Amino acid sequence: MLLSADPQGYARQLADYLKCYPDRFAPVESAEHLLELEQRLASSLPDVVTVDLALPGLQEPSEAGRLVRWYRRLSRERGAPARRVVVVSPVGDDGLVAEAFRWGADYFVVRPLDLATFGRRLQQLASGERPAGGGRRARRRRELEARVVAYLEALGVPAHYKGRAYLKDAVVMVAERRNLLERVTKELYPHIAALHRTSAAKVERAMRHAIESTVQRGNLTLIERLFASLMDERRTRPTNSSFIARLADQVRLEMELDRPR
Repeated sequence: MLLSADPQGYARQLADYLKCYPDRFAPVESAEHLLELEQRLASSLPDVVTVDLALPGLQEPSEAGRLVRWYRRLSRERGAPARRVVVVSPVGDDGLVAEAFRWGADYFVVRPLDLATFGRRLQQLASGERPAGGGRRARRRRELEARVVAYLEALGVPAHYKGRAYLKDAVVMVAERRNLLERVTKELYPHIAALHRTSAAKVERAMRHAIESTVQRGNLTLIERLFASLMDERRTRPTNSSFIARLADQVRLEMELDRPR
């Protein structure tokens, strides 16, 4: 099993976890850069490989697609048994999920994910099974993203601002994993920066600019309803964290209420 690295070190944590179970996940190796990943794939043909879209050296998702197709072709040419490829992303996106499966991926996962859960998925893949539940997770993610986008539209967040895309990703991630609010600068911003090939500082500034513009020129009625409690005489706009938290809570609550009983 070969794990590709990510800037936040999630793959390193996963490798340490898997190595605690050598009878189930032996051997477990990792690659820290695109070139190293390619070299290891060519030399060892691991049975399961994760391709992280934030792997250092990957400039854009299409390069991951090239890598997945190349590894599939290489395995066939060498007559190797079916190899499993997992595409890992810091943020889910409907189009990206579909694209990953067109590349030939067997599974798409959005990190961070519970290590034990992901370990079970990898074990299923290594044994030749297709993990159950990926489809349900993807459908829920698509619904969540659609609701977040609808709110950003209704609020009047300018569509051409980079901060809008960053806010969308942040709200979705927090709606799925609220404890990210405790690590906004150390984990949330870096995750989004890795996905968009930028810096955490630029993510923070772009979000702040998008929120400021929305409060000044957006849908004041909806802004008042959602964010009035977060603003007072001293503060003219919600902070990035409070904006993300409020919208994530709103969307998550609506999805819970709409769920069939």
